[in-house]
Amino acid sequence: MSTESIETTVARLDERFNGFSAILKQMAADQERMAASYEELVKSNQRLALIEADVMVAKASLAKLWEKCDALELTRIGREQKRAEDELFAQKKEMALQNKERHRWKRELAIGVVPSMIMLVAYHFGVRL
Repeated sequence: MSTESIETTVARLDERFNGFSAILKQMAADQERMAASYEELVKSNQRLALIEADVMVAKASLAKLWEKCDALELTRIGREQKRAEDELFAQKKEMALQNKERHRWKRELAIGVVPSMIMLVAYHFGVRL
């Protein structure tokens, strides 16, 4: 065994203790930084969760808007079809009126000539009216 003075041994132990103490302080500082980093990570995850929730709400709103757009488009198509049917009906009605006007002279002729013809035929057969 080597003989070493107590002061040297105490100095060596003190040096080791100081080194160990510095390592413990460094570990405590590292743990504090890790805890702060973990808190930031939790906050970031919470923010991400909020952002994801906002995105889901936005997607739902967008889906509702698309449904409304589709409904409006179907309504517009229905109105256009109704308008086209109405126009077709109006055209048919107009054609019927034009056709009626075209054949009006025949009716007027029949109304005017037929009674005269009946009277002539009746007169010819000796019936006096």
